[in-house]
Amino acid sequence: MLSAAQWKALSTNYLKGPVLSCTKFSSGAGYDKVLKATFPSRSVVIRVFNKARPLSTRSLVIDISQKIGEKNYGPKVLWVPKDKSFFVSEFIQGSPVSTNLLENPSYFKKLVFILKKTHEISRTLLPREKTYSLTQKVENRLKEIKTNSPFLKGLCLKIKEKLTSPPYTSPKTIVHTDLKPENIFQDQYKKLYLLDWGESTVSSVFEDLGSLAFYFSLTQKQENELLDLYFDNKWTKKEETLLRFYKNLTMLHYALWSLRNGLSLGNVSLKHFPKYTLSKFQ
Repeated sequence: MLSAAQWKALSTNYLKGPVLSCTKFSSGAGYDKVLKATFPSRSVVIRVFNKARPLSTRSLVIDISQKIGEKNYGPKVLWVPKDKSFFVSEFIQGSPVSTNLLENPSYFKKLVFILKKTHEISRTLLPREKTYSLTQKVENRLKEIKTNSPFLKGLCLKIKEKLTSPPYTSPKTIVHTDLKPENIFQDQYKKLYLLDWGESTVSSVFEDLGSLAFYFSLTQKQENELLDLYFDNKWTKKEETLLRFYKNLTMLHYALWSLRNGLSLGNVSLKHFPKYTLSKFQ
């Protein structure tokens, strides 16, 4: 939750009147807290950054959220305190899209158009932040898994041995990195919004394309359509290979994230791992 000082800054400088309710949406990147606060005049979303997150990454998340909001591709940022310890954005009335949304050609085209535009917008912010690739994230997830199980230790070692860099270089920009259905909202007018840029970082555009392919379980035909839409029908075997690489890497990262969280809660499940063949990451 917000500290007393943060609430005071918010109520004094931005929202006048009492807080009618405040509920937690989720724990975001780096265990940020995401809250929905309702005031007499409106409801808003407040992202409270984890204190461990450096100012540079907080600034990046705020700046990209502002840019995307200005273009109406995501919620508008309404207020940011000077210390950037949190920020306030509009609450969008709507619902997460379903996983079969992309079976509708018009929605598929609309979503890829928005994603491509956000990548173009975010390139203006590139110089300030170092690349934090999906491969680096996987390596960090492996380090975070603490276990005495010989099987799990062996599995993590094999993954580390097979883990490689992408087979080709690719354009970099600020990417969302977490394009699952619950982070893509549809309002009452059927307009799509990309929500929650809390995990955004500088990386390959294929990290977002692979994320979309994984979380929406795209078929090979749909993956080809994705490449057609994003690259204006001008793609080669290189782009196809990169999409599959990042789709598999996203799948692996998700499995390691789930395993790490399961271990921390004492509820270990290996149900994700039979899906993987380590040769995919060679």
